Amino acid sequence: MAKIELDIKQALCVENPCYKLDQPLAVRGLMLHSVGCPQPNAAVFIRQFNRPDFSRACVHAFIDANTGEVYQTLPWEMRGWHAGGTANGSHIGIEMCEPPNIRYHKTGCAFDCADPKAAAEYVSRAYNSAVRLFAWLCRRFALYPADPKVIISHSEGHALGVASNHGDPEHLWQGLGLPYTMDGFRRDVTALLSAPTPYPETLKSGCYRVRRSWQDPSTQIGAFLSLSRARRCARANRGYKVYAPNGEIIM
Repeated sequence: MAKIELDIKQALCVENPCYKLDQPLAVRGLMLHSVGCPQPNAAVFIRQFNRPDFSRACVHAFIDANTGEVYQTLPWEMRGWHAGGTANGSHIGIEMCEPPNIRYHKTGCAFDCADPKAAAEYVSRAYNSAVRLFAWLCRRFALYPADPKVIISHSEGHALGVASNHGDPEHLWQGLGLPYTMDGFRRDVTALLSAPTPYPETLKSGCYRVRRSWQDPSTQIGAFLSLSRARRCARANRGYKVYAPNGEIIM
């Protein structure tokens, strides 16, 4: 497995009623959204969501379309309000911000864009960061990214009967004539996870450790020289992760 470089910035929406409700989430999948308005700056949404009177929604992270940076807004294992359906109780929700130079019609998800090439740069930046984030989350929660019910879009969630009737993010990709699809997204996440790893299958010193948290050794349920054995142990025990000897999450 490849080492995934990802800098996740903390911006928890502690004032949002969803955060204060503090309901647990048993993570079984990941849902990809886009914000549905011409705003690339994640900070704008974080300010809006981080208010005690904002009871309409709360997601787990925003991806800034200006920079590709990831801002975590809820703990991963806290139930969010992003799907408008039962996927709130099973899926982490991630929002990609959108280009500033699109203009939505008054109804529906159609939009106009005078400069699709410029808009595509914003979308590609957010897309590429989403691939890295979803790969990182799949590894952390031992999720299988090729499963079309594990990684889904808001639109696919609606088709599955677990989310409200939204068209994102496919509407954005299609409206700009981009080649992105959710099948392609799942393939990209899978490919990133399948890339060569800097960690050997068998260690000569140290151990691969299976814990809930690296910071809490009391949660450890196994220590292995074999990476494949450690991975099997983590998959068999929900909520457990495999850590390298230096404390890095491998999956």
